[in-house]
Amino acid sequence: MVKYDMCIILEFGKIICLVTTYLFFTCSISLGSSEQNEVPYQVVCAEDGGKCKVDRGTYKGWRTYHSTCHVCHAQDAVGSTFAPSLLVRLKGMERAKFMDVVMNGFTGQVGVMPGWKEDPNVSPRVDDLWRYLKARSDGALSAGKPKKLPKKK
Repeated sequence: MVKYDMCIILEFGKIICLVTTYLFFTCSISLGSSEQNEVPYQVVCAEDGGKCKVDRGTYKGWRTYHSTCHVCHAQDAVGSTFAPSLLVRLKGMERAKFMDVVMNGFTGQVGVMPGWKEDPNVSPRVDDLWRYLKARSDGALSAGKPKKLPKKK
């Protein structure tokens, strides 16, 4: 058993502890930081089943998706006969992987998704696209066109 006299919490869930023998060691722990648990979107849905309202970024993501991505992945990201449901694909997918696939493309068993890094209508809005698709994949946002939340003052 080790007695900890002093611990210092560093970035990325690491701590350094001074033990009674005055030796330092480092260990990884899960701090359960709020940043890890935060979602990239804000969705407010009426209890009566009415339309959901979303933050501006998520709304821009909905617009971007339905101007480009829906052609293959179908309306509301449910998938088609030649492109998968993004509701399923995004479960457990890290943001970095999503960004890489959207920007650089993907070759799957059935077909090829083009990269969108050169498209001026998609590449500047990839973060917004992530917000929208993450909200849909998490089940926080129902199908259909969302409404915008009022601007924050």
